[in-house]
Amino acid sequence: MSTISASAHVHPSDVLHYEIAEKPDDPNTPIAQPRTESQQRVFELAMTWSAAVLGEYADAEGKKLSNEDCQKQLEAFRAGARACRIMNAVLPNAILPIADASTACEVSAIQNLGYFARALAAFGIPTRQIFRPLDFFQGNPKGDEAFLRNILHLSILAHERGFRSPEWYNVGDSRHVLQAIQLKFLETPTSSQLTEDTESKLQLILDRLGDIDESVQICITNAVIGMNKAQSENVTLANELNKCLQIISGRLTTIEATQRKIMLALSEAARAHMRRSQLSEEYIFPRTESPPPIPNSPRERGSEASSPQVFKKLPTEILNAGLAKQELLRLSVIYEIIETESDYIRDLGIMANVHKNEFRKKGIDENTISAIFANVEEIFEANQELLSRLDSKKAADLFIDRVGEVFLNFQNDWVKIYIKYCSNYTAATKCIQKLCADPEFKQLLQDLTAKPEIRGLSLESFLIKPVQRICKYPLFLRELIKQTPKTSVDFVDLEKALECMESLTSKVDEHSKAIEKKERLAKLLNMIESSVPLTGYAEKKLILDGVCHMNKSKDRHLILFKESLIISKVVSKSKYVLETVYPMHELVLLKSPIGEINSRTTRTINLQHTIDKREITFLFADEVHGKWLEAFKSSINDPENVLKRQAEHNSPTAALCESPVSSMRERGKSNSSLAVKAPLSRQPTLRGKSLSSFASIHSIIVTEPTACMVRDIEAPEMVDIDGEIWKKAFSAKNEVYYLSVPIL
Repeated sequence: MSTISASAHVHPSDVLHYEIAEKPDDPNTPIAQPRTESQQRVFELAMTWSAAVLGEYADAEGKKLSNEDCQKQLEAFRAGARACRIMNAVLPNAILPIADASTACEVSAIQNLGYFARALAAFGIPTRQIFRPLDFFQGNPKGDEAFLRNILHLSILAHERGFRSPEWYNVGDSRHVLQAIQLKFLETPTSSQLTEDTESKLQLILDRLGDIDESVQICITNAVIGMNKAQSENVTLANELNKCLQIISGRLTTIEATQRKIMLALSEAARAHMRRSQLSEEYIFPRTESPPPIPNSPRERGSEASSPQVFKKLPTEILNAGLAKQELLRLSVIYEIIETESDYIRDLGIMANVHKNEFRKKGIDENTISAIFANVEEIFEANQELLSRLDSKKAADLFIDRVGEVFLNFQNDWVKIYIKYCSNYTAATKCIQKLCADPEFKQLLQDLTAKPEIRGLSLESFLIKPVQRICKYPLFLRELIKQTPKTSVDFVDLEKALECMESLTSKVDEHSKAIEKKERLAKLLNMIESSVPLTGYAEKKLILDGVCHMNKSKDRHLILFKESLIISKVVSKSKYVLETVYPMHELVLLKSPIGEINSRTTRTINLQHTIDKREITFLFADEVHGKWLEAFKSSINDPENVLKRQAEHNSPTAALCESPVSSMRERGKSNSSLAVKAPLSRQPTLRGKSLSSFASIHSIIVTEPTACMVRDIEAPEMVDIDGEIWKKAFSAKNEVYYLSVPIL
C-alpha cells in the first residue's frame, strides 16, 4: 500500500495527559447495548479496513470479518499501539515514538490512544467528533462508538488523499454509512432527556462520594493506629541502635590506633625498600625482545587510559533503556571486558591447538615447543573459567550489577601460571629468532600466518598476548570503579579486585625483571676475562652497571652489587678484563667534592678505601651521575655493610681480613695469592725464613692462587714462605706486588 506524505506529525510532548482511573465495577456503569444496523455496519467496515491496512486480512472479494473477529480486533485496539501503527501506515512517522504497551500498562495504553487522537485531529477529523481515550480504554460504549466512527472517517480521508485502499473498499458506501451514523450522533437531545440524564449522573456521583468518604475515614483511623504502634517500636529500636553505635565507636577507635601503628611501620619499611630497589638502571644490551613494562605508578596507568566511551557492541536493550550516562559507561566497561576476554580465549586456543599441532606435524621436538609456548594451556583453562562466570552473569541479567566478586576468585590461581609464562616470554622470543635461521621453520611460520583463523598475525603477536592481557585487568577495573557509584553493592568488591590484580601484575613484573637481570648479569660476567672464577656473583642481586672514567684513566666498566663492586678494563664493547673487586663495606662515600662538575658533560663521585685510605675517583656522564650516586649510597649504607665496617674498625686484627678476590684490586695484575697489609722494614731478603718467622715481623695473609701485591709500603726484595720464593716487583703505577718464582 502506498502511504501519504504530510507535514503534520504528532510528538509525545504534544499529547495531552489523561487522568487514569480503574475500570469501574459499579453496577451503574453503562453496559454495552446491542448495536443498531448502522452501528454494526460501521463496526464491520472499520475493523475489516484496519485489519487490511495492517496486513492481517486480504480478501479481494471484500468479505467482511465475522462479528467475533471484529470484537477481538476492537479489544486489541485498547492497548493503543495498534491504532498508532495504523496511523503510521497511512501517514509515515506520524507518531514517534510508540509507548511500550507489551505489559498492558494503563499509562502506556492511555499515552498511545492520546497520540492517536491528536494524530486524527492533525489529519483533519474535527476535534468534537474524536473519541475520548479514557472512555475507549475503559470499554465505555460511547467511547467504542466514537472510536469506530473515527477509524471509518480515517479510511475515507486516507482514500481521498491517495492512500491505496483494499480492492474491495468502497469509499462511497463508507461515506454513506458514516453520514447516517453521524446525523444521529449530531441530533440535539430534548430538554427532558437532558434533565433526566443530568439527575441520574448527579445521583451516581453523590453515591460514589459517600462511599469514598467512608473509606477515607477508615483509612485515617487505621493510619493513626499504625503510626502510634510504629512510634513505640521506633523508640525501642533507637535505644538498641545507640547501644550498637557506642560499641562500634569503641571498636573503630581501637582499629584506628592499630592502623596508625601499622602505617608508621609500613612507611619505614617502604623508605628502606625505596633506597634499595627503586634505582633506575643503565643497560648496555638491547632489550628489543623483552615484554613491555607493566605500569606501576598511577601516572603511568592514567596516561594509558583513554577517555570513557560507550561500548559499540552494547545490547540494544541497554542502549534503549534510557539509562544515566554513568550507568551506561559502567556497563560499557563490563561488556568490553567480556568481549575482549572472548577474543583473548580465542587466541589462546589458537596457540594451544593450531600452532602447537602444526609444530608437532613438522617434527619439532616437545622441548622446543615447551620452550616457546610454556604453560599456555594452563592460562587457557584459567581464563576460560573467568569468561564462563562473566557469561553466566550476562545470561542472568543483561544489566549486570556485580562483577568484582568474579575477579576476586582468580587472584591466587593466576599468580603462578602468569609468572611462569611471563618469565619465559623473553626466552621464547629468542628461541623463535634462533629457529628462524632454518628456512623450513621460517616457511612454516609464513604458512601459519596465511591461515584464516590466524588473521595474518605473526607468532610473536600471539605469544605477547598473555603479557599484555595481565596488564589490562587493572586498567579495566580502575575505569569500572570510576563509573560505579560508591553506594553500589559492587564497589567494595571492585576495589579489592583492583588491589589483587595490581598485586598480581607487580609480582609478575618483579619476577620477570629479576629473570632478565639474572640473564644480563650472567652475560656480563661471561664478557669479563679473569683468572679468578666469578660464577659466585651470578646469584647476587645486581644494582647497577655501566661505563665510566676512573682516575683520569681509560674507560672502566663497573658492576655494583650490594656486597661488592667489580671494576674491569674496557677492551671492546663485548670484552672486559677484570681489574679489581672491592667489598662495599671497605668503601665510604666522601662528602667533598661529591657531585663536582668536572666538565660540561661529566661529574665526579669520590670514594675512599677504609683499609689503605686510598681515594677512588669516578667520572660519570651528567645524565647518569645521579643514578650512580644513589646506587653507591644505597650499597654503602646498607645495614649489613655498616655492621661489617664497624666490626672491622673495632677489631685489632681487622687489617688481616680480606676476601680472596679483593687482593686482586691492584691494576695491571690479575694473579694474586699473598697480600701484605702492615708496613714492612726494608730487608734485602728473607730466604729461609718460615711462614711463622715472617709473620712475626710482618702482618700477612695467604690467599689462593699465584701472586702477591703490596700497596705503598716498605717491602723486602724476596721472601721465602714454606719453601716457595716470592719476588718483589713494581706495577706501571709504581705499586709493589710479589710474584711466585719457580725453584729450578
